[in-house]
Amino acid sequence: MSAAGVAVAGYLTASVYAYSGLWTLVGVMSVGFLGLTLLNVSLINLLTFSVPRSRLGAATSFNTVFRNFGSTVAPAVAGAVLTTFSTTAALQAGGEAVLLAVPSPTAYAVNFYMAVAMFLLALIPIAAAREVFTPGAGGR
Repeated sequence: MSAAGVAVAGYLTASVYAYSGLWTLVGVMSVGFLGLTLLNVSLINLLTFSVPRSRLGAATSFNTVFRNFGSTVAPAVAGAVLTTFSTTAALQAGGEAVLLAVPSPTAYAVNFYMAVAMFLLALIPIAAAREVFTPGAGGR
């Protein structure tokens, strides 16, 4: 649960300081990524110790399917948000101004808030998980 808290803190901080400079963004996103990494490792461990050995293969398969689903859907949703909340920027090219549609600060904030919501949503099954590990029973 603390890993989700680290991720939430990193992404909430990123939503506030996204335009405070490159190294500030790298720092706060590193905190968010650290939380994401810790959460991933702890969820795999929780999964491994929360299902009976006879269902471990199916459980890890479901975990892989849902992770792949998230890895497929999340970039599309984030891209749609970046496109929806865009602004126009002028770029000088060869003495002429070229207008470009670029994501606005709101677009990045919305994406960070969606990530925070997903981390908080992940806490529900984590809190409901029941460990079935029995010490002294051959690891299970």
